[in-house]
Amino acid sequence: EIHHNAIDFSIRMFYSRSEGKKAFFNDNKVKQFSEVVGQMPVVVLSLDDMEIMYGYSNERRKWLDILISLIDPLYLSALKKYKRTLIQKNKQLANDFPDKEEISAWNIQLAAYGAEIIKKRVDIANEINRELAEVYQNISGDHKQVEIKYLCKTETNLYDAEKIREALLIGYEKDFFNEKIRKLTLTGPHKDDVLFYKDNYPIKKFGSVGENKTFLIALKILEQRLIKRKTGKTPLLLLDDIFGELDNERVHNFLGLVENDGQTFITTTNFQRMNTIIEMDFHHFNVTEKGIAYAPTLH
Repeated sequence: EIHHNAIDFSIRMFYSRSEGKKAFFNDNKVKQFSEVVGQMPVVVLSLDDMEIMYGYSNERRKWLDILISLIDPLYLSALKKYKRTLIQKNKQLANDFPDKEEISAWNIQLAAYGAEIIKKRVDIANEINRELAEVYQNISGDHKQVEIKYLCKTETNLYDAEKIREALLIGYEKDFFNEKIRKLTLTGPHKDDVLFYKDNYPIKKFGSVGENKTFLIALKILEQRLIKRKTGKTPLLLLDDIFGELDNERVHNFLGLVENDGQTFITTTNFQRMNTIIEMDFHHFNVTEKGIAYAPTLH
């Protein structure tokens, strides 16, 4: 049960091997998960999120797509339409003798949806960059310059959706022969990437684990800020045992940047350390093999 902005509602989700994933909103079964996206925004930070820094490009695209979808329903719609169209085009490419006219028809739709996706990704990347260095420096205590760059395989003016659409369409048509051989669509937003830099060098390659984790934490802080700014809702912040490589000062600095009008849940295996760092009032739940024990506010 969730109480948010004077509105009570419930969201229930469960998963089973036999039935898969199911969701209920106010006890009504949700037919599509997109129906509840953004109803109660959540920013999650766990060790798994380090894949955003070190993993393949699909992890970074997924991170960016989820963020934008939480603040822009039209983006989620364009993303779903692009993926459906891409599947249909790739089915045609999988044929031994794909129909070029049908491929061209799919390309027109792909270019329209793809341009919308790329433009909004570039816009949000630029918005993140306006605050990223300051947030990173506030957490780390140093003066490193950090930024993210959107790597688009389609070379064009990324600030003009119509030019992006035209460039995508030209690229799809030029790639027909190679796509026919590979039986896949080789360019478009599903192939783009987001790169992270520190002092003009890729932080994944030249940064320490602590610097990469600090960069990730700065991104999550900005996720929370952007969602609140665009939707008026302060998202729940879930922090799952992610402070391992960070010294106490960085953890303290990070917690000081968290929006304080929302809820934050922190899991840790080192409670004594966190108890010395957290200055605000909090409730403590001790999870053991015997169950969950509640302790009152400690500060």
